[in-house]
Amino acid sequence: MRPDLAVHEGDPLDQLRERVLALGEELGWTRPEAKVFAEGLTGRRWEDCAVADLVTVEGEYLAIQQTIEAKRRGRCARTTGFLAGYRPGDPT
Repeated sequence: MRPDLAVHEGDPLDQLRERVLALGEELGWTRPEAKVFAEGLTGRRWEDCAVADLVTVEGEYLAIQQTIEAKRRGRCARTTGFLAGYRPGDPT
């Protein structure tokens, strides 16, 4: 678990909701947008999401972050590595 998102004192469900919203914000979404994503993913209203629902949403946010980071690393490798200057469709 990331230390900046660690659960501290208080209601665990509220803490998990806040962690999920913080992850959504890290992706550049507003809190309402993060809630809509969670509702679409779980099929439940934000207020009705249980721990299992929020854990699922958290996992999806983390997967999205990992995908973005992997693509970012790939772009960096293409612009600085052996593929620098290569454009799809160019003759090899």
